[in-house]
Amino acid sequence: MTTKNEVKALWKLCFTDSDEFTDLYFKMRYKDEINRVVREDGKIVSALQTIPYPMTFCGGVIPTSYISGACTHPDYREHGA
Repeated sequence: MTTKNEVKALWKLCFTDSDEFTDLYFKMRYKDEINRVVREDGKIVSALQTIPYPMTFCGGVIPTSYISGACTHPDYREHGA
């Protein structure tokens, strides 16, 4: 299974978005390059995307990102450090 497909499966487990929205998001916004994951025993258990967002500041443009789709598999939540 690709990283994209594994993250999409995790997304569907964690969020109640329609299949149409999820398919559109993963077609238009998701890219492996901006995706961050946590793996346990080779399985993705947490993921988020850092969507590029150019911000205007003092007449200039600063490259920033916003976090999207931050999710953790229910079995791995609330384990604290």
